Amino acid sequence: MLSEGKQNKKGLGGLGSALGNVTEQVGEVAGRATEQVGEATQGVQDTAGQATQQAQDASGGAAQQAQDTAGEATQETGGGQEAAGQQPDATSAASQKAEELGVNIAQVEGSDPAGRITLKDVTSAAK
Repeated sequence: MLSEGKQNKKGLGGLGSALGNVTEQVGEVAGRATEQVGEATQGVQDTAGQATQQAQDASGGAAQQAQDTAGEATQETGGGQEAAGQQPDATSAASQKAEELGVNIAQVEGSDPAGRITLKDVTSAAK
């Protein structure tokens, strides 16, 4: 028969071994859990990236559609300056002459290099 001290040591040795096994198992479980959390995080990031791309695509499409609509409206109103409430770029003499002759200056196309409406443009439009 083993003495009581030897039995205690043997019992404690078994306890240490069991504790080592439990520690190893906990480490494995923690490792798997960490991997799963990483995979889940990657999945969330992928989904968020896709949603962001879809939102950018949709907003880009809406912006392009708005530009197209504005361009169509500008073409329908004959240049856009009148539609936007802006005076066309004209010399003061051209503006005065257009008023005298009853010429809608917004309908006159400027001929100077910068596209500005000149007196000559207004008198030509009046004919």
